[in-house]
Order: sequence, then C-alpha cells, then structure tokens
Amino acid sequence: MFRRIRNLLSVTAGRYFPLYRYLLTALAFNIPIIILILFLNVRFVDRTFVTCLYFFSVAQGYYVLPLLVVTTLIALLFFPLRKIATALTIAATAFFIYYLIIDSLAFRIAKIHIDLFWLEWIINDYKGLGLPSNTIPLALAGLAGVLLLEVGIFFLAKKIRKPRVIVIVVPALVVAMFTVSQVMHIVAYEENDSRVTNVTPYLPLYIPITSHSNADKYSRVIPIGESGSDLGGASGQSGTLNYPMRPMVFEPNPDKKPPNIV
Repeated sequence: MFRRIRNLLSVTAGRYFPLYRYLLTALAFNIPIIILILFLNVRFVDRTFVTCLYFFSVAQGYYVLPLLVVTTLIALLFFPLRKIATALTIAATAFFIYYLIIDSLAFRIAKIHIDLFWLEWIINDYKGLGLPSNTIPLALAGLAGVLLLEVGIFFLAKKIRKPRVIVIVVPALVVAMFTVSQVMHIVAYEENDSRVTNVTPYLPLYIPITSHSNADKYSRVIPIGESGSDLGGASGQSGTLNYPMRPMVFEPNPDKKPPNIV
C-alpha cells in the first residue's frame, strides 16, 4: 500500500513540477513588462534611492503576487491537463497585463485609476462615459495584441531550459519583495516620509498595509522618515497634480486701486 502511495506521489510530482516550472518561467518573463507599465505612471515622481527601492519592491511583490497565486492554483488544479492549465494561465496573465495598460492610459489622460467603481460604471453605463464609437474595437484589438504577446512569451518559456530552482527562486523573490514594500510603507506612513507615501496615488488598486503597532519596531531596522538619510534629494514635487507650473509672483501697484470684489 505504501509503495502504491509513493508511486502515486512520484508520478504526480513528475507531472506537476515540470508544468509549474514552465508557468513560473513565463511569469518571470512578465515581471519586466509589469515594471515597465507601472513605471510609466511614476516616471515624473522624484527619484530617490528610497523611492526607487520602494517602487521596484511594490512592482515585483504586490503586483506579481496575485499572478503567482493564480498560477500556483491553476497548476495544482489542472496539472493533469497541461494544455488547459497553460491556456488558463495565459488568459489570466493577459487580462492582468491588459488592465495595467488600460489603467496607465486612463491615468495619463484623466489622472484617475480604473478601480472597482469605474469598472462597475463601465459595465452598467458605458454610454455615460461619452467615449467614441471606435473605442470598443480598439480595446478588443489591444486585448488581442496582449494575448498574442503572452502566447509568444509562453512559447519562448516552453523552448528554453528551465532550471529546477525556479520553483523556489520566483516565489521566494515575490514574497520577499512584497514583505519589503509593505514594511517600508508601514514605517513611512507612520513617519510621514513622502518619498514612499507619494508613490501610492500613482499605482492602481494599491492598498498598502499600515500598522501603528509595528511601525516603531520596524523603524529601528529601516531608517526612513522625515529625517532619514537618502542617496538623493527630492525637488519638492509631490502628488499627482503639480500646480502652478512656476512660482507665482505678486507685485502690487500702488497707483492702481484694487477692484471691489464684494
């Protein structure tokens, strides 16, 4: 009996881990794409060492972690059906990348993120947005392009040699980056460090962790805050809107009586 169980586990592992390595390799190829799309949102933020470290840890941790969880679940549930598992992972990854692209375009135009409120509005009252008639065909064409890109990435991942350590390295890297980003935000939120907190409005569906009880403990390890040291100075730009564009100067004219606005 124990021999049968051992053989069954051996066969299961022999079919599961090659599929999981393949899917994780494709996920690793998508990480630079996710970073690039998110960088388009934050490209005008003051780039200090702390800001860059926080952004890259968020991009590689917070935004890759959902794909890692979905990929792992698909591999666990559908490992006997390799083609179905691959198709589902391609679809999930493509829709996620497509959402980040659409959100980046919307943020560049209107300085808003497509959150659950806007998704509900699009579904229930699409005409109320006042978009041109060719929006839907263009959106479908863009989605088709992202799907083709993902098919190409998964095809490349299938052809190259996939090291066995990738099943440890990729999940460990993603979890570590997620932990670093959230610990940084816990401390920065408590210490009001704008080098970290100013990045938050630029990121879609981003709900970072805050913890007053752990802020003091983590602040002893991570020296960030208003008085924290950095490898670069900020120019004072903050927020998603920066106005006025140049310093405002008021030069009163003693010979001219100001209007009575009352």
